[in-house]
Amino acid sequence: MAVLRHRRLQILPRPRLFRERQNPLELFDDLELYTKFRFTREGIFQLCEELNEFLQNTGGNGGSLSVSIQVCLALRFFATGTFQDAVGELIGVAQPTVSRTIHRVIDALLQLLPIYVHPPDSSRDATVNGFIQ
Repeated sequence: MAVLRHRRLQILPRPRLFRERQNPLELFDDLELYTKFRFTREGIFQLCEELNEFLQNTGGNGGSLSVSIQVCLALRFFATGTFQDAVGELIGVAQPTVSRTIHRVIDALLQLLPIYVHPPDSSRDATVNGFIQ
């Protein structure tokens, strides 16, 4: 009886599952890319270049995602607002990976925010912004 109880308590390591990842930049033509991600191919490349220093993997494990796949995962989520599981199925990653990746991309975008978003510099800009609000 003790042997059976001991066997039930043993936890066997679950084998790692490696899915074949699809790079959307290679998989889709320009029109499909725009309809799925709401960005042109050139726009995605430019965004990848801007975010490269923040998203580049330095961990060295073979299971990491490239910068372009990370950006495409986040853009797909932003474009559709669908479930993270559905976003992951398109590229071949699990939902927790999609969640972590979206957070990483958002953090990287926030790092670039001061470069692209500026408060009004002059009284004229402040007046224009006052009318908008």
